[in-house]
Formats: sequence, structure tokens, C-alpha cells
Amino acid sequence: MTEEGQILFEYCESIQGKIDEVPNKLDNLAEEIHGQLKLQTISNLVSPRLDRILLGYNKRYPFVELDISIVPWEGISKAVLRNQVDIGIAPVSVVFPELRYDFLFSEVHRLYCSNEHHLFGQTISDFSQITNEPFVLTGNDEVKDGLLWPLTKEIKDLMLDIYIISHPQIPESRIRQYFIKEFMRTDSD
Repeated sequence: MTEEGQILFEYCESIQGKIDEVPNKLDNLAEEIHGQLKLQTISNLVSPRLDRILLGYNKRYPFVELDISIVPWEGISKAVLRNQVDIGIAPVSVVFPELRYDFLFSEVHRLYCSNEHHLFGQTISDFSQITNEPFVLTGNDEVKDGLLWPLTKEIKDLMLDIYIISHPQIPESRIRQYFIKEFMRTDSD
């Protein structure tokens, strides 16, 4: 190699080293990320994992405002699809191929009755036993086609999967990307 070639090689090597450092430097600029992350979720979620995600995200990106709205679950995927919110956290009844669905946890539903109810103390093994029973809903996001939606045939054992819903095809957002990264970070917990 000529002397000029060696000098050019060393400069190129130095430049390549700087380029290779860019992703790590950007990842470590948490204090420079400002903005708002809009989340929509359903009411009454109890998830230690979601708590860890939100806490970890807030610690790493303290200048990002978390705007969390509680809404009926059916509209959450549509709001993500229309780019009205960055992230949705909800069960999914309709899968939109444009969206990304990351499993968060399974929610357990329970039915309760008072000690004066004729079914008090009994174990219900077949949902047909209670199809004509009156019930009280706890929120406006639990009715589907006039039925108590967890009791439909497609949901077994009153378990309902909750997902983090995002739209990977909308314009890039570092704020949203870092939330997904925080979710993946807690994936192994």
C-alpha cells in the first residue's frame, strides 16, 4: 500500500468507527428525547409487567409526556390504525394486517354474585347454566352485541389476551420506537 493509501485507509477506518458509534450514542440520549407518547388502554388493567414497562420508560425518557386515555376496547386498534394514538393496550377482536400486536399478558375474568343470589357458593362448569342470569357491567367496554363478551364461545375459561398494539408503517417516531424497545426489554422478566 502506498503512503497516501495508508493515510486514506486510516481516515476511513476512523470515520467507520464514528459511524459504528452512532446507534449507541443515540440510544444513550434519553434526556434529549422530548415529546408526547399517546397511549389508549382499557379500564381496570392489572399488570405488573405493564407497570414495569411504564416505569422503565419514564425513567429512561423523563422528558416524554405519557398521555394515557382510558377508552372502550373496540376503538383502540382503529385509533392506532388512524395514527390518532401511538400505542394501544387492549384485547383484540379484529386483527388489522397493517398493525403489530405484541402479547402483553392474559387477563383473567371472574363472575361474582352476592350471598343472597341462588347461585352463591356453586361452581359453574357450563356457561349455559347462567345465560339467562341478569348481570351488572363495570364499564362501557364490556358489551359486544348485547352480550357479556368474555362469556362468548371463542373465549375459553374467561381468559382474555391483552396486546400492545402499534403501527410500524406510519412515519418513524423515536418516542414510539423506544416504548416498543422498553416492552421488549421487559419481555424476559
